[in-house]
Amino acid sequence: MKKSKQSRGAAESVSSAGADAPSGAADLIAIVEAARLLSLQETMIRRWLSTGLVKTYKNPKAELRVSRKEILDFASQLGLNPLAGTRDVPPDVLIVDDDAEIIRWLKLFMKKNYPLFKIDCAVNGFEAGIKLRDAAPMLVLLDMRMPGIDGIEVCKAIRKQPKLKNIHILGITVSHVKAELGDFRRAGADDIIFKPLLADELRESINRIMLVPHK
Repeated sequence: MKKSKQSRGAAESVSSAGADAPSGAADLIAIVEAARLLSLQETMIRRWLSTGLVKTYKNPKAELRVSRKEILDFASQLGLNPLAGTRDVPPDVLIVDDDAEIIRWLKLFMKKNYPLFKIDCAVNGFEAGIKLRDAAPMLVLLDMRMPGIDGIEVCKAIRKQPKLKNIHILGITVSHVKAELGDFRRAGADDIIFKPLLADELRESINRIMLVPHK
């Protein structure tokens, strides 16, 4: 009977943390244990938590915990294989922009905020098409206005290919013209942010669209 009360108390504590409780309180593990499980630095796990990519819970002592199943599932999405004790190449993030300074800023931002992701770059729509032909990244940061093949055309091309259907597309633009923005969204952009880029806004947008799977 006493054990049953403890189980209920743990479940209530998890629920009060502001997230749906996992399948059972026994599924919750400490941050240091999650890092050991995935053979990663504890700071990496905490970065996932701070950006909202992995849910957090609290045990009856109000200590921060994560669901073992959820963090293993998330690691699997990143190409991590904890059971094999090795790490595969993470899914790519493709940056497409004709401005070298923007590319440099975005690469630094991604390395700081999403250090597990392998970053690739394209300086125009044509080069992006070549890279997308060989691999399907998880996320494309796509400039709208580029010479030749612009971001809207790249977006349309991505959405037409079944093998690329799961790619998340974050449009980037300096334009506030409603017609252009509407075309970008109809072409398949999951979200659009404006230049000059702000780190907090970019991080929020990336986290939001990547947590919603494409159908």
